[in-house]
Amino acid sequence: MGNDTNSITVAVPGKGVTKVTINASRIEEKSQDIRAVYEHAKALGALFGPYAQMSPDTVLPLLNFPYSADVRSTSAQTLAAVYEAACAARANSGGMHIPQKYLPGVATSIAKQETT
Repeated sequence: MGNDTNSITVAVPGKGVTKVTINASRIEEKSQDIRAVYEHAKALGALFGPYAQMSPDTVLPLLNFPYSADVRSTSAQTLAAVYEAACAARANSGGMHIPQKYLPGVATSIAKQETT
């Protein structure tokens, strides 16, 4: 990937005039990476089950990624696909589940999206 950066100068309260640089290529990579997880979960279904346990730890924080609506929306879609894959794996084996600790985080993220 290239080094696609954009810089702007802004007035930051308490810091004065500050130059802010955004690395757009890193944001695009993040979007593509989370899309790849989504595609794998959808395509593999129950076979994605062994990876479904660790995926929410990576995806859940991205629901509140402040710099890209694409990353946030793709993360929400990915969580749904991972959940479906985990359910399919559980139906096949009887032992897979997504830990209950993720539900409060998802609910909080949804609530934040509705207020913004």
